[in-house]
Amino acid sequence: MENFPAHRILVSVRTDDLDTNAFLSTSLVLVTLLTTFVPFITLLGNVSLIVTVAGAGIVYMIFLFSTGTILEGIGSAVFVLAVFNANVPILSVSGGSQFNLLLVDIVAILAFVMFVARRYPDKSLEISPIEKLAFSAFGCFVAWSFISAIVGHGPSQLSGFVFALTQTRYLFLFVTSMLIIRESCIECGIYPLLISIFGNLLFSLVEIINGGAFGLTYLGEGYGRVFSQFMIGPIILNAGMYAGGFADNSRVLTAMILIALPIALSTFNYRSWSNVLFSMVLVVAASILIRVSETDAGWMALLVTSSIMLAYVVYYGIRNAVCERHGWTTTNAIVAITFTTFLYLKRSVKSAPSSDTTIGAGTGGSSSSGTGTASNSPSAADFSIRLADGVIELFSYIPFISSNTLPVRLDQYIAAIKIGLQYPLFGIGGLNFVLVSESFGLPKGMAIHNTILAYLAATGFVGVLGYLISVTALLYVSFNRSISLKYDDSLLWAGITTSMLGFHAFSFWVTAHDWVQAQTVFWLIGGIILGANKRRS
Repeated sequence: MENFPAHRILVSVRTDDLDTNAFLSTSLVLVTLLTTFVPFITLLGNVSLIVTVAGAGIVYMIFLFSTGTILEGIGSAVFVLAVFNANVPILSVSGGSQFNLLLVDIVAILAFVMFVARRYPDKSLEISPIEKLAFSAFGCFVAWSFISAIVGHGPSQLSGFVFALTQTRYLFLFVTSMLIIRESCIECGIYPLLISIFGNLLFSLVEIINGGAFGLTYLGEGYGRVFSQFMIGPIILNAGMYAGGFADNSRVLTAMILIALPIALSTFNYRSWSNVLFSMVLVVAASILIRVSETDAGWMALLVTSSIMLAYVVYYGIRNAVCERHGWTTTNAIVAITFTTFLYLKRSVKSAPSSDTTIGAGTGGSSSSGTGTASNSPSAADFSIRLADGVIELFSYIPFISSNTLPVRLDQYIAAIKIGLQYPLFGIGGLNFVLVSESFGLPKGMAIHNTILAYLAATGFVGVLGYLISVTALLYVSFNRSISLKYDDSLLWAGITTSMLGFHAFSFWVTAHDWVQAQTVFWLIGGIILGANKRRS
């Protein structure tokens, strides 16, 4: 029996020490296969995409077996494939939403079994009180999503059920990520995730040069259309949703970039000039992607993340803890702020047609007259209109910020709050707001462009409270390490803290709650935070 491959795999899972470099090398191989080998063979060789993806999978498994890095390769694949929107549709519901079986789901199940087998039966999963709070609160949010789907006041229980299933996926990946990091180290999750996100970023630059997507939809490439054109020097580029790599669309990839970039700035800026140069290239590429995406929310979120990183460096300076690594982080943060501002200053001179109202951003009127249509109280409606008009006027004084879509967003927010007040326990169920948006004076099928308010409408105050407690607990753990650990480690945790803040700054204005890949990456980061607290003994 000892000669059977399955037995050898089981023994290696239980006894072999995990190699950090193996996580790095396997993720590089897999990302290279998916972002270079597969597109090249498919497009130039006129070969079916399904065939080339299957071939890439076979090559990857051969590499793992030949190098003896099966466990590391499966673990790193969870973080790599989380970025890819490769899926098979399972269940569709009213409003255009659906539940898909993702490629990462299959690999994550395998990784979960293997890493649980590695721990069983002689290792307990020690969890601190704050970690228990983060895990339990998110678990409560997921459970409440199912309850809201059943007893909520929305028109479609099936839509609520699909929403709850999606949240269950995030919880499962959250736990799987924590298990992998407990058995290895924080770099074993961070590096594969960064490599995958930046591999997709580089492919998105190819899409930008091409002026559109290549049609590799089975691997996750989207069909985002072109909105307008803009110029960088003599170069004319198309602005739109098409440049998303294999993460579906450019705004989904932007959300992941906002997670990855602060961590990269705190990780790559040392050891060699090539790392420093690579960091600067990533900053410029991220700025171009955000400009192409035509998203003011992404621009502001990048400025927020860069400013927070600068604030961290100032804090470390006050602690007399500044090193060369901090200096390069400062340089890259300034480059991000300067280059992004330059792109948007140019946009303000020759503005392109507003496009935040298309493809996931919704449409709306030019005033807040639609606010409060579902209210039975004229005074409440009048107050809502006055409040919305006041906010719009305030934003009109902020330079270079387009307020064209602000009125309709405020209408959404007021509608979400009204739903929460009317149905405080269970809301209307997930994915149901798009089915009732017209009753609030909003266009048909419009989603709420704010994650927290969307969850409030979907699950009531009880559900959204669980989500907020979980995210706050994760943020507390990360922030605490950023100010208490040694210098190099503290900067890494500063990057993780900043990434969480930047992601939520972006999701405050967009429908990030519907972006499966972005949410998956966020909860993998959550698992990394908890997993890195206590390594296996």
